[in-house]
Amino acid sequence: MKEILICVLLTLSFQVSADFEQDMQRQMTDSKIKMLEDELRNRDERIKRLEAMLGGNQVNSEQRVIVSGLAWQNPANWRKIRVGMSSSQVESIVGKPSKVETDVIGWVTLFYQGEVQGAGYVSGNVRLSNKNRVAQISQPVM
Repeated sequence: MKEILICVLLTLSFQVSADFEQDMQRQMTDSKIKMLEDELRNRDERIKRLEAMLGGNQVNSEQRVIVSGLAWQNPANWRKIRVGMSSSQVESIVGKPSKVETDVIGWVTLFYQGEVQGAGYVSGNVRLSNKNRVAQISQPVM
């Protein structure tokens, strides 16, 4: 009787472990899907902004688009960002990021990057905790 009880308990414990592993894999997959959806949405928004700036002009693949006048390119705006701000507060100061990445623990990095007249390619980012609050600021060097 004792042996049967032990076998039943072991079987149940393996089933719980397998269910937990499946649930974790499902959560990881859902997180990756959300991240890809966010990246796609951000890319679509960026393309729309770039197309609007071009005003419908065709640009061949050899030409580089140099964007000016974006809020993220103003160093004074970066100095307004503070640890503890929300992502919407950051975006109200420096605008929509050119790319967003989310890691497996839910931290988000907002990337601001592109060509700047006179400075070349520059990049800055803001890292948000899993509570959607600024934890780290890396200002672009202009």
